[in-house]
Amino acid sequence: MTGAPLLLVTRPEPQAGEWVAQLQQRGCRAQALPLIEVQALPRLPLAPPSPVADPTQPGPTWRAILFVSPSAVAHCPQAWLKAWFNADTPPRAWAPGPGTAKALQQTGLKNQLNPLAINAPLSQASQFDSESLWPQVAEQIHPGDAVLILRGLDASGEPVTDTQGSGREWLAEQIRARQGQVHYQAVYQRKAPSNLPPWVLEQPPRELVWLFSSSQAVQHLQQCAPSPLFWQHHRALATHPRIAQTATDLGFETVEVVPPQTDAIAQRLQSWVSR
Repeated sequence: MTGAPLLLVTRPEPQAGEWVAQLQQRGCRAQALPLIEVQALPRLPLAPPSPVADPTQPGPTWRAILFVSPSAVAHCPQAWLKAWFNADTPPRAWAPGPGTAKALQQTGLKNQLNPLAINAPLSQASQFDSESLWPQVAEQIHPGDAVLILRGLDASGEPVTDTQGSGREWLAEQIRARQGQVHYQAVYQRKAPSNLPPWVLEQPPRELVWLFSSSQAVQHLQQCAPSPLFWQHHRALATHPRIAQTATDLGFETVEVVPPQTDAIAQRLQSWVSR
């Protein structure tokens, strides 16, 4: 892509590097600029969380476990995964997108987490989020069923409430509407980088395009940018309308929504070469 702008991939690592490699294979100028740093939570309990036990029953089990992101899979203790998915009646594993589903398939529990046990949005879904996941899993929930949502915390220790976060709250409402129970467990923490690298600050705005796949990445840019007007003449691609709205509200000059697929991103970037 001669003359193409440089695409800044703001996902956490290692996903940022994986996307950059795929985009470069498609002829894009792309570089990883993670705006979310992910850390494991210290002192997680050795025993995995379980629903409130009924003393008259042989043991509590989850109907399903929602892993909100690849980070939730990566930072969930292996002992928990083995305890859940080696059980006689293992829960379903829910993933809001293909990246999380892929991470689940690579956990080393392939005999237990086979493709039939992992639910994710259809590959042709317009968005990969909780709303697209729900039609695939709604019929699994019956009155009294318990679902565990594995999520992250922000730097202050509060639950992450970016675009996927708001979608998860919607999903929780649907589960409760079917008389199911929703439980939460944090397994990782997100924080913003301390500052932007000098090479980004030296680039003319028209030479850059930001790729946002999380509203929290946009918020972190606001925290680490050198000035409140830094992004005023910058352009961005966002993988969800709610993320696009966050970038628009921040003041980006141009924001467009693009499917969270590297082919679609490469095609959209190509369309911007002549702009």
